[in-house]
Formats: sequence, structure tokens, C-alpha cells
Amino acid sequence: DSIPIFSTGVTAGGGLAANASVDAHYTLTSGADPVFNGPEAYVASTPGVYPFTSWMLGTASAQWIGPRDSLAYPFGTGNYVYTTTFDLSGMNSATAVLTGGWATDNAGLDILLNGVSLGLALPNGSDTALTSFIISSGFLPGLNTLQFVVYNDVAATGLLVDISGTADPLN
Repeated sequence: DSIPIFSTGVTAGGGLAANASVDAHYTLTSGADPVFNGPEAYVASTPGVYPFTSWMLGTASAQWIGPRDSLAYPFGTGNYVYTTTFDLSGMNSATAVLTGGWATDNAGLDILLNGVSLGLALPNGSDTALTSFIISSGFLPGLNTLQFVVYNDVAATGLLVDISGTADPLN
């Protein structure tokens, strides 16, 4: 069965969200910018406009998010933590697997599942291509929390996550 988890930049139903809208599934639970520090995470995907002149565009099922609707703003230096939750009620958490890819500007410091580091980092960032990941352990029955930690060095910052998952139903 499919795990009810969503990529960044999509509506409550999973379709691509409008530019400058608040992300329906991810919150900015920690931010280094004194003004734009959450909890809203905004969809920002404007082809041809900085930083999208050098960043990859979103995918067919995910878009960039960040601390405000324009990711070109010079955001504060430090960590930005984006959090989403998903529910495995009625599913066997021991069989859960999440697969996906992520892109960050600047460094992707880590992905955490239920507060535990998965050691999945993009130390130099990757804003031109998705870096794949697979998560196959650490799931809890019921509600789970997934966090993406992004470090911003200078100027623009953002996160793109394209993710899906499966788990067997409980017998």
C-alpha cells in the first residue's frame, strides 16, 4: 500500500501547488532568518527568475519550497529545518520504505526520521539535480515525522523533495 506522504510544493490532494502559496504538508520548524523563520514554508518555482536561472526546476510531482514566496531573498546564514508528518496507522511499520530524491541550496545537512539522524547529507548542496535516498528502517506505528535540514551560507535557499513510499497492510 502507498504511504500517505507528500513531496514538497504540492496541494493537500497532491497536485502541484500555485507559486507563492503556503506548502500544504511541510512546515519550517526552525529557521536562521530573523524575519522569515516559519512556520510557513512557501512554494517558489518561477522559471527564468533567479535563483531558477541556475537551479533545476521542480519535477512533475514536486516543487521548491523555502522561507518565503521568493527564494531570491538574501536569507540569514544558518540552519533551516523543514518538517512533514505521515501516518502509518493500519500499515506494518516494519515493512515501510520511503524512496525519493532531494535538492538543496546550500548544503543538505541531514534527513531525520522521528528525530534520528539518517546520515543522509548533501555537504555541498545540490540545486541542479536530485540526489536519491532510500529509508527502510526507523519507522514507528502510527504518526512519523520526517525532517530535512538545510544550511544556508549566503543569499538564496530552498528545498526540493520528491518522495513516495510503501508499506504492507497490517494483517
